[in-house]
Amino acid sequence: MYLGIDIGTTRLKINILNDEGKLVIEDSEKISPYFGPNGEAEIDPFRWIDGIKNLLKKYDLKDVKAIGLSGQMHSLILIDEKGNPIRKAILWADSRGHEEVEYLEAKYYDIILKHCGSLPSNAFTLVKLLYLSKTEPQSIEKAHKFCLSKDFVGGWLTGNYDTDLTDASATLMLDVQKGEWFWDLIEELKIPKRIFPNIHKSLEVRGYLKKEVADVLNLKPDIPVVYGAGDQEAAAFGVQVIKPESVMFSISTGSQIVVPVQSMITDRRIHNFRHIEGFHIMGAVQNAGLAIEWAINTFGFKDADELTQLALKSPVGSNGVVFLPYITPERTPIMKKDTFSGIVNLRSGNNRNDAARSILEGVAFCVYDAWRCVQEILSLEEPEITMLGGVSKNPIVRDSLLNLMNAKIKFLSENLDPSSFGAAVMAGKINGRFDKIENILEKMVVETANARQKNEYLEKYEHFLNVRKKLLNV
Repeated sequence: MYLGIDIGTTRLKINILNDEGKLVIEDSEKISPYFGPNGEAEIDPFRWIDGIKNLLKKYDLKDVKAIGLSGQMHSLILIDEKGNPIRKAILWADSRGHEEVEYLEAKYYDIILKHCGSLPSNAFTLVKLLYLSKTEPQSIEKAHKFCLSKDFVGGWLTGNYDTDLTDASATLMLDVQKGEWFWDLIEELKIPKRIFPNIHKSLEVRGYLKKEVADVLNLKPDIPVVYGAGDQEAAAFGVQVIKPESVMFSISTGSQIVVPVQSMITDRRIHNFRHIEGFHIMGAVQNAGLAIEWAINTFGFKDADELTQLALKSPVGSNGVVFLPYITPERTPIMKKDTFSGIVNLRSGNNRNDAARSILEGVAFCVYDAWRCVQEILSLEEPEITMLGGVSKNPIVRDSLLNLMNAKIKFLSENLDPSSFGAAVMAGKINGRFDKIENILEKMVVETANARQKNEYLEKYEHFLNVRKKLLNV
């Protein structure tokens, strides 16, 4: 068997595949990061370790032959020489560092976009390092290395905390074309070179499972652990979005649109990252499931089911009510940090049902806005999209996208977690397995739909854009 572990923002997930690529174990555990009043998004990295212990101890895993890893991108964990974290991990959703973003934009806008493939935003590891250099210089001074989420777990498993090209490209410190740290920028920003991990390919072996860890996890010692990849690249690899013109559209806590390309495409509205092999562009939305969960808690809905049931009682367009989902700085296509959220256009004739539907439609419109941008940049004629993520299963989000997009869309089984599945596929690959993983994937397709744009939905989307323009000037 082959084990894939994904370190998500709010859940830890495992997939275990057998020799034929069949999913034999799927499990997850909820984790709760700290979201603070000043934009903090942090977690104790050992919470990931505890969660992995809790998940794996349930099963007899003596037949696991290799482990693959994936994890949320852009995170920052500072570790000492023994691999112990110096402070809590800072996650991608952390929105501190506004001054650092402004500084990078003012002085290094062109050079960062050209070499690192994206514009500065609060999400990137570079901004987090600069912010800590200002607010907690002692943490930087104490650090032996920095690492990313999956690499902290990989280090605990093997003792090797190095990273791979996909995660390195999501730090805003990699020369994406060359596949090397962008040392000229790093030196100018006075970030110590000694804390940078070495970079490897995703499918290289990171190391072998330590005996003391194997004993805790009910695994055999000395099995290989692959370096792995960022969660989106792992997911795309698992569902075989590895060739140009193929598209992975994921909607969960955030939303990501991944399209493999031959080489970098410089455009301020998108990101350029390394894929398992080659390159891909990404349209990234921060405010998807994250915004829905926030709205549920903030506006007093019991849970996602209640929100959806109320929303289904309101017509398309929510009777004019608009939800701007921008609780954190947004990326594709607006790339704007000074955004805000709210339910607007409420009148005496509106009710709780309209507010509920506006929340789900607002996220759908935000996600479609990113897709429209990617489509414009690449001019994809007949895209075939693999749609993933829990939020994509919501009936209102799904219905909105099917009536806004023009594409062939495959929906995969809800039981498939694409990132941990991709990590498990990587584990099998280093053992010479899964040459025909596409045959396994075909059995996981639960629906294929031909999305066709309808004027009614397009008008509501345009209304959303008009409200956003008036309030946010974007």
